[in-house]
Amino acid sequence: IEGDSLKQVVANGPLSVEEAVDLAVQVGEALAFAHDRGLVHRDVKPQNVLLTEEGRAKVTDFGIARTLDVQGVTQTGTVLGTSDYIAPEQARGRQVDRKTDIYSLGAVVYELLTGEVPYEGDNFVAVAMQHVHEPVPSLMERRRGLPVRLDLAVQRAMAKEPDDRFDSMHDFVRELEA
Repeated sequence: IEGDSLKQVVANGPLSVEEAVDLAVQVGEALAFAHDRGLVHRDVKPQNVLLTEEGRAKVTDFGIARTLDVQGVTQTGTVLGTSDYIAPEQARGRQVDRKTDIYSLGAVVYELLTGEVPYEGDNFVAVAMQHVHEPVPSLMERRRGLPVRLDLAVQRAMAKEPDDRFDSMHDFVRELEA
């Protein structure tokens, strides 16, 4: 695909609300498509989203994706993914599912809107532990003027407990579109 990654685009600063939401919806729809076919990406991050010349988002690098109907693909206690976007259950080496990707997309949306990842640290473990233990920083505190509903959607997507997140990527996408 000719074009930049989403990481390269956000390196220039936060996106407009409209552009960030449009891209997040495109990524969410692609992930929902994968989820509907029993696949979890497990490494959702801006580096794995390429933009076509027309500005369409394409999710790439399903290298650590796994099917939901096969157990034991990853050894228990093994952590895969990128710590800036890693869901708490993934950081703990626990079972991952569709809600793991919802968390990671929430972290991506956070970065698109603020120009910063939700948590920063000196190493993988320091950042991963913040995803496990620290409350999600408020979008509205980092960028004034954002819609409250958008902040609440990202907070819900990034809930520490998977049961507190959106039930599906489709639900998250619908909330972003609203």
